[in-house]
Amino acid sequence: MTDTKTGENRALLGGGAEEDRIAAAHLLVGAAFLVLGGALAVLSLFSLRFADLTPITYGRLEPMANLTLMMGFGVISLAGGIYYVLPRLTGARLWRTDLAKLGLAALSALVLAGLLALGFGLGTGRQPLGLPWWLDLPLTFALALPLV
Repeated sequence: MTDTKTGENRALLGGGAEEDRIAAAHLLVGAAFLVLGGALAVLSLFSLRFADLTPITYGRLEPMANLTLMMGFGVISLAGGIYYVLPRLTGARLWRTDLAKLGLAALSALVLAGLLALGFGLGTGRQPLGLPWWLDLPLTFALALPLV
């Protein structure tokens, strides 16, 4: 009886198991980036007061924290929320779930590559992210994947 009721509710509200898994994956990855970004932000603030605490200076840690929190947490979590809410609002399924998975993997990989590039000092030094030019174009394409 409960399976039928759940199935009826799911049919009424839209969405399905695949959309729920994709949304949950986005939210879990976003939560992991939130923890990492928070740790980087705290470490960057400590590096202002205790300069010898970390081998990486504030000038590198602060853009790393910004990148992790803005792109890693903000964008990925918002995309996960959209992937969860949109099928329920419209009653339609996601068009291509493979593109959603690809967007999550690409954006996560690019954020991690950006963290490595900024950590090794390859950034431009511009605020708020300071990414090198060779990461800007792939990041733009990864951010445009949900639009397809």
